[in-house]
Amino acid sequence: MAAILAANPQDTVPSQLDILLNEAKQKGAILNDMTGEDLILNIYALCSIAYLGAPYIKMKEQRDEENMKIFHRQRRPKIKAFILKGLRQ
Repeated sequence: MAAILAANPQDTVPSQLDILLNEAKQKGAILNDMTGEDLILNIYALCSIAYLGAPYIKMKEQRDEENMKIFHRQRRPKIKAFILKGLRQ
């Protein structure tokens, strides 16, 4: 999925997010002045760092592969909550 998005020079995700964010701002649902580009980069960073840093995390925290899978699964709802809370502040 990421390769497809990265290969597409006509990527409209940030501009689509801008539209959604502006609508949410007008409704008062979010207070943040974050752009779609900021939001997508923050999501990419929060989602990818645990995978990119997995070898370091495994070594530093002495986790095996199964514990890393559990760790990644547990992060999913936390990332979602973190992003939504950040948009509403």
